[in-house]
Amino acid sequence: MFKQILAAVDLDNREIAEKILRVAVDTANTYAAGLLVVSVIDAVQPVVSQQLPEGYEKMAMKKTRQDLARLLKNVELVEGEVGISARFGDIYREILAQAEISAVDLIVIGSHKLQATDFLIGTNASRVVRHAPCSVFVVR
Repeated sequence: MFKQILAAVDLDNREIAEKILRVAVDTANTYAAGLLVVSVIDAVQPVVSQQLPEGYEKMAMKKTRQDLARLLKNVELVEGEVGISARFGDIYREILAQAEISAVDLIVIGSHKLQATDFLIGTNASRVVRHAPCSVFVVR
């Protein structure tokens, strides 16, 4: 049923990242699917970006890739391969873009407890669910 699975993890929330990864790995092993683990570095506002050191984006991407590799060090799939991707930008847009580029069949994403602002602008998970080109598994 699934050939390629994308697991979208927030490295700042280790607990939910590990839950997402467990669900994604179990599903990938069940279907002998490949797994792509993605983390998105949230875009910073232009006013803030002026205060960041030169090369911030490149340094942040490198650190994110290293953190993803550490998170995945013990992950083994029955058949498919495990890949990583670090992206920079609007979280839900980058997840959706990676899903299309990688032609995934399933996105596994986490959701946090709703806050007041979520009712006005929505969560990244809800945006991914609404606009994904494939099935989405939301982990709580």
